[in-house]
Amino acid sequence: MSSRKEDSIDELGEKLHMAKCMEERESVTYVDTSKSSIDDLIQCIYLATGVSGDDLKGPGRARNVVAARRLLIYVALNNNLATGVELAKMFGVHASQITRGFQDVVRDDVLLAQARTLQLRMNEFITQKRKA
Repeated sequence: MSSRKEDSIDELGEKLHMAKCMEERESVTYVDTSKSSIDDLIQCIYLATGVSGDDLKGPGRARNVVAARRLLIYVALNNNLATGVELAKMFGVHASQITRGFQDVVRDDVLLAQARTLQLRMNEFITQKRKA
């Protein structure tokens, strides 16, 4: 198979994957942003993964920390809790790393499922917080 055909097959696969992700994204339950903050999200990530806020914001590269960071990036951007620039400042990285982290979640079905579960847990967390 020629390189040109391989490129077009790869592009088609990428387009199909992105279309699937966009379709799934439309069915997602979003976080009630009027009553939540990035600190609430960090607390939910800690409860769900055991990764502390200090670890999230630190330079650690352990697999669980990187996955938790990506979840934070995805949920924060997807729910307008923070901008990419704000997250980049918080993590001490370039904004392109934030974009990459978001894309990594979109491309990974397991992380995407975890992000959706995290969004549901965050809604429950916020509801309980309001009741207290």
